[in-house]
Amino acid sequence: MAPVLSLFAANQGHVELADLGLPWALALCLLGACWGTIYWLNRGLQRSAVIASAGAALFFLFGRAWVLLESRDLLGERPVEEGLLIVAWA
Repeated sequence: MAPVLSLFAANQGHVELADLGLPWALALCLLGACWGTIYWLNRGLQRSAVIASAGAALFFLFGRAWVLLESRDLLGERPVEEGLLIVAWA
């Protein structure tokens, strides 16, 4: 729920607290569907929960990593390409 709350905190003037129900429900449903699919594939309850949680964390942290890397010149004078970060993230 932290990513939804983070977006809410950044946009408090434009969004009301009551509007968070749908994004929370959608995030939980998508995470549950991912967990169910992974569980169906490997039949390990704990393993599938860890994989789904790690995938969700990576999904929601991508934007923060992109902003951090974009602000720094790690490869000389040009910033890191988004495609390169997507490949490295995967």
